[in-house]
Order: sequence, then structure tokens, then C-alpha cells
Amino acid sequence: MGNSNCGISSCEQVKDRYRHTCSDFPCRRLKQLDTRYRAKYHMSMIDNLAAIRKDGIRAFVKNERERWSCKACGGIIDVHHYRCSVCGREPE
Repeated sequence: MGNSNCGISSCEQVKDRYRHTCSDFPCRRLKQLDTRYRAKYHMSMIDNLAAIRKDGIRAFVKNERERWSCKACGGIIDVHHYRCSVCGREPE
């Protein structure tokens, strides 16, 4: 399912299903990972999974497509560098 060193991807509760369906959601490991993603990448895995649970995957993907599109040129915002992969601008 992913990196064999990842405690989340090797979790028996996660295999073959979305993480937001786990009875222990959000677990300690996911909370730790979420803290790093919030600080480094301006996103929350827990919020993402909660949105999928609430509104479904289609609505989530639509919202993410809008969220990560550059307002200046329409390119895609690179989450790892927090700027547009086409024009280089940071999100507004």
C-alpha cells in the first residue's frame, strides 16, 4: 500500500479501505503525521479525510482541484514547494 516503513500504511485497520473509516480515526500516528503536514505543506490529512467522510470523494476532489489551482495562470500549486509549478507564484 505504500512505504513499508510507514506505520500508518502497514496498519491492519487501514489496509484496503479509506483511513477515515477506521474506528480509531484519527489515531495517534495519523495525528503526528497531520501535524507535520500542516506545518510543511499547508494541508491537513485529518481535515481531508473528515471532508471525504462528510461530503464524499467527488466533492473533495472538486474542492481540492480548485484549492490547488493557481489563480494567476491556472497551473497546479506544488504542495511541497507551496508555489505554482507553471508560473512560480505562491498562492494568494
